[in-house]
Amino acid sequence: MKPFPILLAAALFSGCATSSMVEQAEGQGMIVEWQAAPDAVFKAALTVTAGHLSIVKSDPAAGVIIARRGVTATTWGERVAIFIRPKGTATSMEVINRYVGGVDLTPMDWKDVIFENTAALLGQPLPKPIRADGRDLSSPPPGPKRGS
Repeated sequence: MKPFPILLAAALFSGCATSSMVEQAEGQGMIVEWQAAPDAVFKAALTVTAGHLSIVKSDPAAGVIIARRGVTATTWGERVAIFIRPKGTATSMEVINRYVGGVDLTPMDWKDVIFENTAALLGQPLPKPIRADGRDLSSPPPGPKRGS
């Protein structure tokens, strides 16, 4: 038996993300805090996201944007969730990016695109992103240890 068909099938069907899965992933992404009102941050984030991805859901009252990119020559697609929450006098924006297929030749990290362009629209410098789980960016992500 040739291994290529098995590897292809594994790549096609492993790690699939859906729009509803990324919507349930709040608290698992990267966050920046803006010195702006939630409605201004939402409008900027929606403008940026709509310029790059297809909007699946936009709910300003809930502070949620769900977007997707379909299959291209280099990817099986991505799903992106953005959560905008008031935080004292600031507004936090969390971005979660998930790949549809198990293997992408050139995966796109949408959080960088969304954060950088939102900063430009808000006329603010880009704040340092932090993990939603509060862990230091230099720490390995939570999960099983290698070799165990």
